[in-house]
Amino acid sequence: QLRRNNEQLRREISKLQQQMASSSRREGGGDGALALESKVRGLESTIGQLNEELGTVDRRIADVERQHQEEKQKIVAAFDAERRQYQLEREECDALVLKMTSELEFLVRENASLRNNTSGASTQHTPQSYR
Repeated sequence: QLRRNNEQLRREISKLQQQMASSSRREGGGDGALALESKVRGLESTIGQLNEELGTVDRRIADVERQHQEEKQKIVAAFDAERRQYQLEREECDALVLKMTSELEFLVRENASLRNNTSGASTQHTPQSYR
């Protein structure tokens, strides 16, 4: 918006300068030329103020963009750290499940072996009612 206003004012100044130049040639100076010159100075002053405002806005935008990038980097770094922590915990859980599975399989085999051993011995030495 400021840039458009600035350009519009520049066009208006240019037009007024042309009018002032043509007016001063026709009239040899005078009050009309002075009024135009005063208006041109006022518009140039307005353009200067708009340029200052535009510079301020540009700096603010640059600051906001810099802050946005810094915040984005912090968020991404935090996300990556969380993801690494999750991965480590998952690997730890997977290792624990694998170990427990192996132990359970061993216990199942041992239980089956003990049952085979005891069932063979118990059929020889115990009555039928205990089976």
